[in-house]
Amino acid sequence: MSKKDWVELTSGVRLNVPEPQPGAFVIRIIAYGLAGEYRFSGQTYPRLTVAEHCVRCAEAAAEIYARLPAEEVKRLQVLALLHDAPEGVCLRDIATPIKRLLVGYKDLEQRWYLAILRDLGVARPSEAEDRKIKYVDSLMLITEAARLGMSYQDYGLYAEGFRPLEWMQRRIQCHFPLAAEALYMNKWWELMGTPAKEVRLDDSKHAR
Repeated sequence: MSKKDWVELTSGVRLNVPEPQPGAFVIRIIAYGLAGEYRFSGQTYPRLTVAEHCVRCAEAAAEIYARLPAEEVKRLQVLALLHDAPEGVCLRDIATPIKRLLVGYKDLEQRWYLAILRDLGVARPSEAEDRKIKYVDSLMLITEAARLGMSYQDYGLYAEGFRPLEWMQRRIQCHFPLAAEALYMNKWWELMGTPAKEVRLDDSKHAR
């Protein structure tokens, strides 16, 4: 690994950027990073963390696909929780119009996403599962934009027929980073069944 090809994570791991090495990614580091990353490039007030966005996507997936078998619903929730995971480990929540101009960025993002699934022991989503997660993500984008007072009716998704989920709007709390990290970790433990003491959501002393 060249000195120019790695970035350091808070875990101390030197991550090989072109091809992430096995074991580089752990859920705690992902949660920490996502809690410090903001939706809409941070251009909302209050700001909404990507960590909370992912949790709300998991909740929305559970309700939208509630009629599927329980194990399928649970897996969709896990995939929804992890769908933006690369943004928690050095990649960023870049606005789509800008991301389209960054040659090679989406390929790198996909490579990291698959490496994260590998390290966390989660099977790669099928095409059908991927479509379901993208549908939920699109609904949440419109919902968050409406909740945060943005011009969501001008979005291409709105023209395609996507509308805000009123019941989900009420759940979006715009937590401070520490609380968003705890929210994310608690959802992970809930879905994966990992024994762990619940993390407190009180971070009133931390700024957005």
